[in-house]
Amino acid sequence: MIRRLLLATVVTLYYLLVSATHLAAAPADLDTQGQAAPWAEPPTPTVLLSAVQNIQSALVPNSSPATGEVVLSIAPIGLRAPVIPVGVTTNNAIDVPAGNQIGRWIDSAQFGTPGTVFLDGHNTGVFSRLHSVTTGQIITIATDSQLYGYRVIRTETLSLQDVSMGSLLGSFSSKEEGLVLMTCAGDYIASQDTYDKRFVVYAARI
Repeated sequence: MIRRLLLATVVTLYYLLVSATHLAAAPADLDTQGQAAPWAEPPTPTVLLSAVQNIQSALVPNSSPATGEVVLSIAPIGLRAPVIPVGVTTNNAIDVPAGNQIGRWIDSAQFGTPGTVFLDGHNTGVFSRLHSVTTGQIITIATDSQLYGYRVIRTETLSLQDVSMGSLLGSFSSKEEGLVLMTCAGDYIASQDTYDKRFVVYAARI
C-alpha cells in the first residue's frame, strides 16, 4: 500500500515538473494553446501614426456644420464660426458681417478651387482672437459634404493706407488654393469709424 502511494506521488511530481518546463519554454506572448495571449503587447506598426496628418484633429469640438452651413475652425485659438457670403457696401468696400459670423467676399475664390478665398470679420467680434494665430497652425473649413485644411504660412500687420485689395486677392495664383483672413487692428479712428491698421493671415491649402 505504501509502495503504491509512493509510486503515485512520484508519477504526479514527474508530470507537474514536465508541465512546468513546457510553460517556462513558451514565448511570453503565447498562451498554452499557442495563441496570442490577450495581455500580449501588439506588434510595432510599420507606419507611425504620428506621421500621418489628420486634419480632423484640428477641428474645434462640435464643429460639424448643419446642412448647407460652412464653418471655419482654428482650434489653437478656440475659434469656430459660420462663414457667409458678403458683397460690397455703398462705399464700394467689402462688407463685414456683424456678430459671430465670418464674411467670404463673393467675388473671391470658392473653397476647394484655385485662387484666393478672402475672409473678413470684426476684431471686436468673431475675429477678436485672430491676432493670436501663428505660422504653422491649421485652419479648417467644414461644409456638410467636405472638409478643407489650410496651414498658416505667414501673418502681417498693415497700415490702413498700405492695404491693397488687389495684392491681397492675388496672394495665391490660379494654380494654388489659399485663404486670406483680415480684421482691424491698431487704434480706432472715430472720424473714419474704423481702425488705422489691418491684421492679415495667409494660409495655404494642405
